[in-house]
Amino acid sequence: MNFVRAETIVQEITDDGKVRDIITQVKKSEAEQEAEKREQILRSLPEFKRDGQSAAEQKATEQANEQQEKDDAAKEYNVHTIDEAEFEHYQQIEDAEREKKRKLKSEDAEAVAMFADERKRLREEVEEKRPDLITIMRQKNMEKSASKATRSVQERLKGKITVKAAQAQAAKEAASGVSALAGYGSDSDE
Repeated sequence: MNFVRAETIVQEITDDGKVRDIITQVKKSEAEQEAEKREQILRSLPEFKRDGQSAAEQKATEQANEQQEKDDAAKEYNVHTIDEAEFEHYQQIEDAEREKKRKLKSEDAEAVAMFADERKRLREEVEEKRPDLITIMRQKNMEKSASKATRSVQERLKGKITVKAAQAQAAKEAASGVSALAGYGSDSDE
């Protein structure tokens, strides 16, 4: 191996302490420049590239790519005409899609109408069941009077007799001067 001097590096330290590299290239002779050109040409040959295709293979690939591009360009401007059978087929597909959309719309409209009818019927039932305020008050008064009337005579008299007997006994005791604690002994010395 021959080492060739191509560049010279000089490092300087500036006043502020930074290192500065100065690179100077050595001037190449014409022979050295010719040798570099030949080496560059050889390296660019397809046999020496990493993809492994020879020049003939690369040329065939390029021609195939060019032909493919021409075919694609020709297809771009080629307009396909539709015959009657195709037109009828597309028309049937479009009609089927329209029919599906129409059915969906009619089903939705039917469901909305059914919902509105049910809601209206429910509101009417609730309004029929709910009486006005005067009717409610009248009904409560009737229930109270009915509950009073159903009480038995015995219950009404039972409460009155008990109260009168207790009052009469208290009046007797007050008149006789007997205390409520009569008969019990006392702890006091009196």
